[in-house]
Amino acid sequence: MPAQTVTLLTGDRITISGDSTVAIRQAPGRERIGFSTFKGAGHLYAIPSDAARLVANGKLDRRLCDLTLLVDNKYDGAAPEMPLGMESRRRVPGVHLNHARPPAA
Repeated sequence: MPAQTVTLLTGDRITISGDSTVAIRQAPGRERIGFSTFKGAGHLYAIPSDAARLVANGKLDRRLCDLTLLVDNKYDGAAPEMPLGMESRRRVPGVHLNHARPPAA
């Protein structure tokens, strides 16, 4: 398989070569953030250390760090948008809704 690169929501770019070799290029300002990479159920994951607790307690969907899923869906940084669902009954500091679209039926 040729090398493929995906961009996480954090702006970090991850290149996958072969079955599980990754090269991580952190986004500006995130150079000191580490990553945990692992395989599970046939998928390859790269979880930034600053998101690990949110993923572990279910507040952040682990699929956002699923490199296999991101590659399969062509979220390579060139895609114009990435679908992201958010559920909250209160304001979330730092989160601003710019565009809303109802979920597909």
